[in-house]
Amino acid sequence: MKVSYIILDGVRDHIIPHISRKDTGRQMWVDLTDIYQSTNENKKMVLWEKLNNVKMNKYETVTSYLMTVQQDRDELAGVKEIVNDSELVKVFL
Repeated sequence: MKVSYIILDGVRDHIIPHISRKDTGRQMWVDLTDIYQSTNENKKMVLWEKLNNVKMNKYETVTSYLMTVQQDRDELAGVKEIVNDSELVKVFL
């Protein structure tokens, strides 16, 4: 159980739903390696989709929304995909 808590504490929020229902730390680890060992092109596609589908909800602050978009942009940068300013403007609007 302790390993599960350590893993959940160490991953980004968007990964938690993919692993939180696993029974053991080992199962969580296997799922994490599957997620992160997929091809870069697949990761880029999923992350672009995530960025393009981000929406500000009714009760969310502008600051929170901008932080979400920035986090998505940073994740794309992590797979060597640059998001230019004009693409971010499309997301915001």
